[in-house]
Amino acid sequence: MANKVSISHALSVLHSKKHHKLIDVFNTVCRMSTQIRRDWYVEALTGDIDASKEYIFIVRTANPSICCLSKMILEEAGYMHRSTVSQCLNELADMGIVSYNPSYLGWEIIGMEDAFNKADSETSPGGYMELRKLFFSREFYEMNVTLKKIVYYCSILMSTKGFKSKNSFIINLKKENPEWTSFLNTDNIYYIKSLITRLIDDSNLLRKLEQKQYAHRSIKNKNRFLFILKPLEKLKLFIKDSPLSAQDKLNSLISKHKELYSYIAGLRDKLEQPARSRATDSVICALVEALRYLNRSTVELVVDSVFTRIHNGYVSHPSAYIAKILQKHAAYKKLLL
Repeated sequence: MANKVSISHALSVLHSKKHHKLIDVFNTVCRMSTQIRRDWYVEALTGDIDASKEYIFIVRTANPSICCLSKMILEEAGYMHRSTVSQCLNELADMGIVSYNPSYLGWEIIGMEDAFNKADSETSPGGYMELRKLFFSREFYEMNVTLKKIVYYCSILMSTKGFKSKNSFIINLKKENPEWTSFLNTDNIYYIKSLITRLIDDSNLLRKLEQKQYAHRSIKNKNRFLFILKPLEKLKLFIKDSPLSAQDKLNSLISKHKELYSYIAGLRDKLEQPARSRATDSVICALVEALRYLNRSTVELVVDSVFTRIHNGYVSHPSAYIAKILQKHAAYKKLLL
């Protein structure tokens, strides 16, 4: 499960006006993805090799349909609606953010490796944004779209190098065409400032403001605002300023995939020592994460391969080893086609 997303993707989704739930679906797809090292042999079978990228992010699915991916998202986030998820996935595909990759039997998040590139400035599209607990709650899903975009953009800014070094960021409405007016789809900077300050200073975060209150005011350059948010205690409290921890990840996987977890844990209990001790929670977590949406025969093949390896010694990088098994399995299936 990924705990970061590319800022360039996050900004693209933020600026999209196609669907007000696009942010939620994008976050969930990224969270479900797994980073794997590219297998040049597997890609050579399709004749489509991109040697410039060492890693890709994949959500493995049983088949290449949007419907299959949509069903998986609904299992992750039961508060979403099927039609909404399908529409947003189609939009993400049209935007070139997600695409089915037959070489790895899953949906690839295109360009996700940009998350590991260094940003040139505080608001550069390079770098990554941490996925926060708030993003995967019903509270965020049902949030007013304007407030949601403000919170999301603040989260992007709070993930930049500039914020982490200074613990503050500047909201600059003085310059022409600032980022805020673009994604909020309004030139009324009085309205924008009121929304931002209310988010930070008012305990009633979901209270609506009428834009017409400020419509009569003329906008002049000398009246444009520039202010620094420091400290950000209320904003941090609202965003729940902590990325998903490893324990959160494990608990989430176990609660949502109890049957698979019980099956794998049961096989572990049958192992003899010292192999049983080598099959740690991190190994079980990696297995559940990689196999949660795959068919029974694939699950049995991978679990058997991993436990056989553990019987002979430690698996130092479980996720990478499992990914290698799945890639070989995908290559074998292609040879049979």
